[in-house]
Amino acid sequence: MTFLSMRKISNSSKTDKFLTIRKNRVAYISKSILAGEKTVEMQINVEKKEVRLRLGEGLRNKLCGPGGIGGQFTVPSAVIKAVIERNQIKRRIDLEKNSDGWWYGSYKSEEE
Repeated sequence: MTFLSMRKISNSSKTDKFLTIRKNRVAYISKSILAGEKTVEMQINVEKKEVRLRLGEGLRNKLCGPGGIGGQFTVPSAVIKAVIERNQIKRRIDLEKNSDGWWYGSYKSEEE
């Protein structure tokens, strides 16, 4: 039997491109997506349980974080109710960039 790094095992099913939404209404975008952008727009499709976001200039939400840089922004309470289940504190959503310039991700549970 071969020994594997715990880090490798924990990252095996996850990408480094993701969005995390917390119950305190703060959302975080991974550094690998940021690319120095200052604003973000996020949209949600409740029926399909999908989110999409794009980064650029002059969009709806200003990105902030520690030291004045980062990938944090606030989301409305309605997003929290739609995305985060009662027993969760946060929800991580893996994202993929589409040819239309938006990042897409699904928050469907594994049972759905």
